[in-house]
Amino acid sequence: MSNPITRSYGIPSLNTKLAFWYQLAEMIKEGTVVPVPANYKMTRKANIVLTQQITVLRNAVVDMGVASLA
Repeated sequence: MSNPITRSYGIPSLNTKLAFWYQLAEMIKEGTVVPVPANYKMTRKANIVLTQQITVLRNAVVDMGVASLA
């Protein structure tokens, strides 16, 4: 799908996209975006699912966006 948002996301390099998602995760960890209770502990199964989701999302981020000059 090509629209202004996907074209904008296609402009940054892979490293810039990864840096954006890393910064977002850090802000979530700090509680400035989505606060997580301090006493929250994930179950082992939840941790496995999260690891799988990270892999899927990492692969999706690489391919997101449309080349800016396409």
